Amino acid sequence: MKIKSVVFDLDGVLVNSLDVMEISWNSVKEKYSVNQSFHSYAKYIGLPFLEILKKIGIEENQDDIRNDYFGFARKNINKIEQYKDSSKIFQILNNNGIATGIITSKNSKNTNLICKKFELFADEIITPDDVIKGKPNKDSGLEYLKRTGFKSNEVLYVGDMETDYIFSKNMGFNFLFANYGYAHNKSNQYDTIDNLMDIINKLRIIQ
Repeated sequence: MKIKSVVFDLDGVLVNSLDVMEISWNSVKEKYSVNQSFHSYAKYIGLPFLEILKKIGIEENQDDIRNDYFGFARKNINKIEQYKDSSKIFQILNNNGIATGIITSKNSKNTNLICKKFELFADEIITPDDVIKGKPNKDSGLEYLKRTGFKSNEVLYVGDMETDYIFSKNMGFNFLFANYGYAHNKSNQYDTIDNLMDIINKLRIIQ
């Protein structure tokens, strides 16, 4: 089946915001006297923020912590690094008739600021604010298919966490693992890319 759309995770695939995540987490940790370390938080990157809080045992002040966390992240947006060719890849794909998208666990406000700053001009952007349940639940993927009219096997999803793989598997999407991102493909169970331009060669193989 011909790939008609390439959809990206944001953090760890198009941009590196790990340092900003740590700054933001340490800020809310201090403000709300949270004991959980950034390492504990980082293990669950890829899940919706409130889901991560539940995973690491934070039950109180969840909405306030979320709002402040993303607020601190916005204040430090200039510390986010752009991966090489992350803007260019959208242009190349679009010029070759392949639609593009971003499906992320980051909130809509921060996602849109990052996309504007780094010129990540995706045709569709879906965040947890657009659906009831975020990745790895199917809601975001179903919303993408609803907006675009594509079939699941016409979509290639590029992610860097196991959550992304599970999401893709749940949706029946093709999947590429960004080996340069926050996690590494230690099990060799995924088809991988070492940089964003590798996607072009992979598409030639898949097509």
